[in-house]
Amino acid sequence: MKRPILFVPPAAMLLGAVMIGGGFFLGGAPGSWLLPIVVTVVEKGWFGIREIPAEMYVFPKDPLWIDTQSTLFVVVTYGKAVLGTVTAVAGAFLATKLWRYLVVKKLRWMTDREVDEYLHRASET
Repeated sequence: MKRPILFVPPAAMLLGAVMIGGGFFLGGAPGSWLLPIVVTVVEKGWFGIREIPAEMYVFPKDPLWIDTQSTLFVVVTYGKAVLGTVTAVAGAFLATKLWRYLVVKKLRWMTDREVDEYLHRASET
């Protein structure tokens, strides 16, 4: 018989939400900076990094010195979105693995089978 999702320890659910959400953000934010920084360093040098505008100091905007009609602009615009998404998913995946380790091995709140069932049910909803 399936246990309802509410019988998962609340601390484990809260820890999972914080860790997976944090992993998604901490993976995606730096990942979106990779391409603008690399292109700026190649084109303008290390001091050009200061010229990259940012939204709320977290996600980069397109560097202002790139011509909006050029291929480089398209590569930077879409490339930073793709890299940000890939690194965000990787961060969430690693956070899930760390959460599983903490909940099963370190804190012993759940078993491996319970974690598998919880993650399966959480992905269905």
